[in-house]
Amino acid sequence: AKIYLATVQAVAYGTRHIVSKMEGGGHKVERVSVCGGGAKNEVWLQEHADALQCPLATPDEPEAVMLGAAILASVPGKY
Repeated sequence: AKIYLATVQAVAYGTRHIVSKMEGGGHKVERVSVCGGGAKNEVWLQEHADALQCPLATPDEPEAVMLGAAILASVPGKY
């Protein structure tokens, strides 16, 4: 369990590093949107919220990634 938590925290702090570089470049990050498997994991969400010190937004659609892929795939077929 400790290795899992350390891995999640490492990813969260890596994300914080990316956000801090974006903010250093003049972008203001007020919230972060998450989707996919991470959006279903309470530990993942909490560690990211703690590391980023900003709210995380999760979509109402639990499978937003697959829905988006299906919509994009339907465009060439004109469905």
